[in-house]
Amino acid sequence: MAKEKWDVKKKWGLVFLGMGIVCLIEVPVFSFLDFPNKAVVVTAILIAGEVLFFITITLSGQGYWEKLTRFFSLKRKKN
Repeated sequence: MAKEKWDVKKKWGLVFLGMGIVCLIEVPVFSFLDFPNKAVVVTAILIAGEVLFFITITLSGQGYWEKLTRFFSLKRKKN
């Protein structure tokens, strides 16, 4: 198997994807904590997670988007 070359855009895309996943994991955690302005904080974290996800898609390109849609599609092709 050929070794895949990692360019700077792909590395940054994975960094942003990781940050976005962390943001989306924080939402249920912060929902159970008791602190003031919880609704504002949870909404801001959700928006930040979505923005980071779209930045990831932009940096990774069309090929990555196609891989994601194939992976999450309900209709899978049978070999």
